[in-house]
Amino acid sequence: EGLSPNKAPMLEALPEDFLRFLKSNGVLLDAFRVLLDTPRYVRVNPRGALASSGTPAASAQAVSEALGGARVERVAWLRRTEEEAVPETGVAGDDDGDPSPPWAKVYACDVSTNLSRTEAYRKGHLFGVDAASIFAVLCLGVRPGDRVLDLCCAPGAKLCAIADAACPGGEVVGVDIAEPRLAACRTMLNKYSVTNARLSLGDGTTWDPQAATWFDLEPPPRGRGQRARKRKRDVAVAAAAAVAAESGEGAEVVEEEAERFRTFDRVLVDAECTHDASLRHIEKFGSQWGWETLGGRVPWVRQEEKLYELQVALLRNGFRVLKDGGSLIYSTCSLCRSQNEDIIAKFLKSEPRASLEALPLPLRRQLAGEQQHADAVVAGAAESSVSPARPGLLEVDRPLGVGGRYCMARFDPRVSGTSGLFIARLRRDAPTSTEPGDFAAGSGDGT
Repeated sequence: EGLSPNKAPMLEALPEDFLRFLKSNGVLLDAFRVLLDTPRYVRVNPRGALASSGTPAASAQAVSEALGGARVERVAWLRRTEEEAVPETGVAGDDDGDPSPPWAKVYACDVSTNLSRTEAYRKGHLFGVDAASIFAVLCLGVRPGDRVLDLCCAPGAKLCAIADAACPGGEVVGVDIAEPRLAACRTMLNKYSVTNARLSLGDGTTWDPQAATWFDLEPPPRGRGQRARKRKRDVAVAAAAAVAAESGEGAEVVEEEAERFRTFDRVLVDAECTHDASLRHIEKFGSQWGWETLGGRVPWVRQEEKLYELQVALLRNGFRVLKDGGSLIYSTCSLCRSQNEDIIAKFLKSEPRASLEALPLPLRRQLAGEQQHADAVVAGAAESSVSPARPGLLEVDRPLGVGGRYCMARFDPRVSGTSGLFIARLRRDAPTSTEPGDFAAGSGDGT
């Protein structure tokens, strides 16, 4: 029988092969001792009809009504303090006194809420998201006017949030290796009226902004494919280039465009992983796909060494195109140390210009053995501004960031009331005499 909410703890439904994988990677099984009753989360589209609903109470009421009267609570731990909001984002929040940027309004609602059936979702007024994913975007520290790279951008929820954070004047480039996945991102961008994003088809381990293949943001008309539209677009581009060349402006235009996308202020590397901490992904094996398909749908469970090589290569290439002084977020939806802290440690030892950088939002320091059920997390969503996440395993003894702040965070279903997510923030330092292998945290404050 398929796993469904409120029937059985997730741990009891997981197949033996998957449990062996978790145990071999040192993943604490307590993270899966939950029912699939963690809340659903929605984010308000800052361009949608729900964006300007007055006071915080009125905004929550408007979201509740849009969800058919469902009980909703603003996720308080995604709100910035006034001190954090201005230096990190360059904006002071809403006129109602909320220091959080308008795009970061996220609400928790009951797991039974069927978002896809609501008019607000169909018309693009509400995003379906995971709160931990928005935490990752906030930690990226995108400011208006920034150029941002999302190196593994599908399915597009973080991509849209980054685009919103970069407004006005900024833009995001989303890269993915699979055309169908980019098509899904294009659908999302168009649905939510995101206009400051570009998509590129390419391998994230080698992608180069100066040799990028750009993906058409206009969906192909029925009966005509992408190739036909590309030929038509290429003809138009060639004609425009010829006109520019005749006027003597062509070389300047090309060089300006190349410089514009040569490096990025911020980079998100949401790396391919085993998805072992993604609640919705895991649930589909029990309710739709069948547990026997796990090895085929997640081949990395049996090919871990190749996965680690891919993750390091993605991180290395993302860091290569990051500006000096820029910030990079590395994230996965895995709880395996080998895909998270070990990747970060290996990279820091081989890249002397990389250093850990403090996260701009506070974490709740969890003591060994401490547990907190998702119900308690949701019940306190409106009361605590401290993120319900543990620090990374490299920071168990002490935080490695400036001012005693953590540089890594671990969300898991039991502690956080979200899907699992690992986040690490890195900074690209200017050239120094630091020797490779130096493991000091960065001195920047995230700006």
